[in-house]
Amino acid sequence: MASSTLKAVILVAVVVVGVVLLRNAFPESTGAPIGSGATGTTSPTPTGSPTVEPSASLHPAGQVRVQVLNGTTVLGLAADVTITLRADGYKTGVPQNAPTTNKTTIYYQDGYQANAEALAEKRFPGARIRKAPGSVPQRINIQVILGKDFQPS
Repeated sequence: MASSTLKAVILVAVVVVGVVLLRNAFPESTGAPIGSGATGTTSPTPTGSPTVEPSASLHPAGQVRVQVLNGTTVLGLAADVTITLRADGYKTGVPQNAPTTNKTTIYYQDGYQANAEALAEKRFPGARIRKAPGSVPQRINIQVILGKDFQPS
């Protein structure tokens, strides 16, 4: 009997943690799904050469919304990384899948290049850093696409 009670307590704890994680994954109602900026494309492809921002100021993590996409075959990797980034203080978007890619890439919106570089240094060493293409929603300041080269820290 004690085994059944323990299982029930664990199940309730897992459900509570799941609800908390889901509530934190959807902190604000925006009306449009994440990723709705692209139609008919399978992966963001930057065009032109990267530009240097005139003032590269670092925003506090709590003011930066990061979305993680899984471009690997490891199930749940984007969700795991999203939890890590949330623990680092970032606001996070809903983790999603992306087409498989070899190289981890960090896309940043105008004004967030310094944050993208700091994030790459701390969590994604060796990642490519690029200005965000139009397929990255404007409400996402930084989008990370995990590649096969990603090594969790």
